[in-house]
Amino acid sequence: MRNSHRREKAIIETIEAVQKFPPYKKPIGDYYVKVMRKILNEGDDFVVEEITRLQKLIFGSVSLNLKDELTKRRNILRHFSNYRRDEL
Repeated sequence: MRNSHRREKAIIETIEAVQKFPPYKKPIGDYYVKVMRKILNEGDDFVVEEITRLQKLIFGSVSLNLKDELTKRRNILRHFSNYRRDEL
């Protein structure tokens, strides 16, 4: 995969940074790491596919709390979609 060594290094650096997060921010950091690993393993198309999946759930009949959580995840994924051609 293109730039996989650089991406692996970025994941390690992100994991180290997330470990220093306060407890209330840790779940968001963990999700960033999860997305980075998925992109590394499944390819750049993962982001588009996951955004599409989350969109369907958000506009479906789910609780407000779940919509909020899914919206946060979608926003994180959008960050990655803006940088698909760059490094993680």
